[in-house]
Amino acid sequence: ALFEEMMTRKISPSRVCYAALINACSKAGDVAKAFEILGWMRKHRVQVDLVVYNSLITACGRRKLLGRACSVFEEMQRVDVKPDYVTFNSLIAASAR
Repeated sequence: ALFEEMMTRKISPSRVCYAALINACSKAGDVAKAFEILGWMRKHRVQVDLVVYNSLITACGRRKLLGRACSVFEEMQRVDVKPDYVTFNSLIAASAR
C-alpha cells in the first residue's frame, strides 16, 4: 500500500527505501510484491545492490522457492555483485526448508 501511494504521488524512493520495501515484503512472505518492486527499480534505473539481492534470496527461501533463490544468486554473479555471508546463509536456510 505504501509503495503504491509513493508511485501514485510520483515520489521516487531511494535505493535504501527500495531495499527496505523488499525486506518488508520478504518478512511478509510476499515474494511476488518483492519482485514487482525489483521491476520498478529496474524501470527507474535504480542500481540493485547486495542488500536487495540478499532480501530477495531470503524472501524466496521463506516461501520454499529454492530454484528462484538460486536464480537470484546467479543473476548477482552475472552483474558482478559479490555475495557475502548473508547471501550464503540465506541460500543455506532456503535449501534446508
